Amino acid sequence: MNSSLFRLRRVMNVLLILLIALSSQAVFAEESFYSYQLSIEGEFPAMNPGQQYLIPVRVKNTSPSEWKYSPDQTINLSYHWLDEKGAEVEHDGERTTIPQGFREGVLKAKINAPAKTGKYICELDLVHENVSWFAAKGAKPLRVSVTIGGKTPPGSTSSKF
Repeated sequence: MNSSLFRLRRVMNVLLILLIALSSQAVFAEESFYSYQLSIEGEFPAMNPGQQYLIPVRVKNTSPSEWKYSPDQTINLSYHWLDEKGAEVEHDGERTTIPQGFREGVLKAKINAPAKTGKYICELDLVHENVSWFAAKGAKPLRVSVTIGGKTPPGSTSSKF
């Protein structure tokens, strides 16, 4: 009986080790799904308070898999506004849809400027709707310093709606 109990414990230990190994791979696979690179095409313009702009943003899916999703869990490019010190001022900006199976390209991000003038940081990130922001899964969002209250420079690569 002792030998049966000993074998059962060994089998349970092996199963526990396998379970831990498999769960760590699942976490790694999930985190690698939330992998991207973002860059601004051209210069980010000075913005006027409360105005909406279309900003060309290069998005690259650096995960090993395609971004596939269901209608209620789309993947979108969005942003948060931070003050100069990095404290969040506005959460959950406008959404720009990332197409199914997207790998790399330039999207026109819809960005609403804050209502008050000043110096801000626009933190661009991707969001898997009803699941998570990519930054919460370990991705590094793009942060751009922006002056609100200036005029859009002539020849800017952005356009207002």
